[in-house]
Amino acid sequence: MSLTASAYGLAKPEQDMIKIIHHAVKSGITHLDTSDCYGSHANEILIGKALKGLERGSVQLATKL
Repeated sequence: MSLTASAYGLAKPEQDMIKIIHHAVKSGITHLDTSDCYGSHANEILIGKALKGLERGSVQLATKL
């Protein structure tokens, strides 16, 4: 949620957030959970950009609401 939502302060640079997602995936995180309530598709768009070019089967993506 804090990758795109402003609930925890000012939004961080997109490239920094993409680096965090890449680090998580490279570290073995295989499940990413998001929601539209975190800001009008903002998380989904960010995750899509971060996962572009990665092997699709390496991560499961879940969304709610």
